[in-house]
Amino acid sequence: MRLLKSVRSQLGNYHLKSGIYHFYRNEFKQAIEFFAKALQSPEKLDEGDLRMTRYYLTQTHITAGDLAEEEGDLPRAIQSYDAALVDSPEYPDLHFRIGLLRVRLGEMDKAVVAFKRASELHPAYLEAHTQAAFTLLSCARTAEALEEFEKVRALTLASVEEPYQAALEAASRGDLAETAERMRDAFQRKPQSFAYHYRRGLKALQAGRFESAAEDLRQAVLFNPRFADVHNFLGVAYGELEQRAAAIAEFRQAIEYNPDYLVARLNLAFSLAEGNEIKDAVAELTAVLSKEPSNQAARLKLEELTQEREERARIS
Repeated sequence: MRLLKSVRSQLGNYHLKSGIYHFYRNEFKQAIEFFAKALQSPEKLDEGDLRMTRYYLTQTHITAGDLAEEEGDLPRAIQSYDAALVDSPEYPDLHFRIGLLRVRLGEMDKAVVAFKRASELHPAYLEAHTQAAFTLLSCARTAEALEEFEKVRALTLASVEEPYQAALEAASRGDLAETAERMRDAFQRKPQSFAYHYRRGLKALQAGRFESAAEDLRQAVLFNPRFADVHNFLGVAYGELEQRAAAIAEFRQAIEYNPDYLVARLNLAFSLAEGNEIKDAVAELTAVLSKEPSNQAARLKLEELTQEREERARIS
C-alpha cells in the first residue's frame, strides 16, 4: 500500500480503483483482470494512474507469489514472480526471490541466472552476489564462484568502510547524531534482518493490520534508514492509524532521501491537508503537478483546498 486511502479514493480510473479493491481483499484473479483492462487503454489513464496501475499489478503478482511460497507451492510462486517481471523487468528483488526458490527446487543453474540478473540490475546487491557465489560453488563451478566471492568481499568491506569514514568526518565536526547514524550504517545494518521485517511489514499493511505493519516497518528502518520506500510505507501505516504527526514525519523523510518520490509527496499533501496545514499541502500538490500535470488526485485535492480557502476568505 503506497497510498493512503484518502489518496486512493481520488484516483480517476474505474478499472484501477476496482483492481485495488480486489487486491486488498486478496482476490488476485479479479484484481489482475481489472488492472489488465486498465492497461488495454493506456491513453485513458493519466500519468499517475498509469504508474499506479503498473505498480499494483506487479504487487498483486508478488503477493500471490508470497502466498504460494508460504503454502509450499514453489512452482506457482515462481510463476507469479515471473508474471510480476512482465511489467517490472528491472525489479532486482524479484529475480533474487526466484533464485532462492530455484535453489530450493534444486535448479541450481537457473538459480545462478536469477541471482546474476539481480546483481546486474543492482551491482551493490550483496545478498545476490553471496547467493550466486555459494550456488556456483555447489555446482563445482569453482572459478566463477571465487569471482563472485571476490565481489562479496569488496562489497562487504565497502559497506563498512564508507559509512565508517563518513562517521569519522562527522565526529571531527562535532556532529554526534550524524556520527551515531553513520556508525549504525557501518556496524548495525543487517540486510537479511531488513528484508525479513520489510516483507512482514508490507504483508501486514496489505492485510490492513496497521499496528503490526508499523512495528515491522520501524524495525526495517533501523536496519536500513536511508530507504525512501520504507519511510513512505511506515508513513501510510501511521496515517491509517490516525497518527498524523508521525505519518507526516515519515513522508518528509522519504522525500528527503528521494526528492522525486511523487507518491510520498501525495501522501504528505493529503496528510497536511487533514491537519489543516493548507499552505504546505498546496505546496506539495503543486510540486506533484509540476511533474505530473495530469495527476487527478493532486488536481482534485488542490481544487478542493483552493475552493475552501476562497470560501473562508469570503466569510471573513
